Amino acid sequence: DRIAIVGANGVGKTTLINLFLEKVRPDSGVVKLAETLKVAFFEQNKDQVATDASILNFVSNNQTQKYDFKTGYMMVQGKPCHIITYLKEFLFTRAQIFGPVSELSGGEKSRLFLAIMMAKKSNLLVLDEPTNDLDLETLDLFKEQLSLYPGTILFVSHDRDFIDSIATHTFVLAENHPVTVHAGGISDFRNGLSLSKKDQLNQNIKKPKIKKTSASRSQNNNKIDQKISLIQEKINLLNFEIKRIEDFLSNEDLYSTDKKKFLLVSKELSVRRTALLKAEDEWIYYEEKKIEI
Repeated sequence: DRIAIVGANGVGKTTLINLFLEKVRPDSGVVKLAETLKVAFFEQNKDQVATDASILNFVSNNQTQKYDFKTGYMMVQGKPCHIITYLKEFLFTRAQIFGPVSELSGGEKSRLFLAIMMAKKSNLLVLDEPTNDLDLETLDLFKEQLSLYPGTILFVSHDRDFIDSIATHTFVLAENHPVTVHAGGISDFRNGLSLSKKDQLNQNIKKPKIKKTSASRSQNNNKIDQKISLIQEKINLLNFEIKRIEDFLSNEDLYSTDKKKFLLVSKELSVRRTALLKAEDEWIYYEEKKIEI
């Protein structure tokens, strides 16, 4: 399963993740984890990278199982793999592998942490906003690696395209409401594909019963539909602008030839990503309001 956890800011998405990671304790009840569960957590601690180390040394020092310096083999998901071959799968050149981590871009550092996480022997990947600050090349690689992962993936994300391309189920969290579970990604949520507890066990999707609504409920639904339509247009425009800016920033020579312009455009990208997160939170909020009505 690939399970997405979505909801407005502050509803407890990261707290739920931290409960699985045993970083926090529940206010009541208990969290039971299977003894056979092996969790790998994707962290992008770019500021904590040992910048004086080479990629090879950085990866080998982060191995949970001993790295064999004589043969150059490391353990990937419990199986031996040559470290050079493995790192090349994550698009690192031989020069980069033996070069300092400090020379990597932000996207390349994210790729480095991805390589470390995917090497760990695990059966559950936990990801908290994994697509933040990923360049297009790294994002495509990330999706490919996740599609090949044999275990379960549990992730929090606001990235609708990422959720739709990865998720087999989505948990929608809302304040003071039960968790809504449905099959597929965010786009399927618009079709009202909700799973009851029985459905969740049987994995059989039942069509929601159509209830008769009063004139006032119909009027409220129409108003909400109009708001959702406007928000959707805003989301589509922001996604288009973000894609266009990302394509512009993908020019490898831009930073060296015009650093000021690179930083200015990067700031615009950050502003639009923030606006997109806000718009998607609003979209989820009004979709939840429709369910309440």
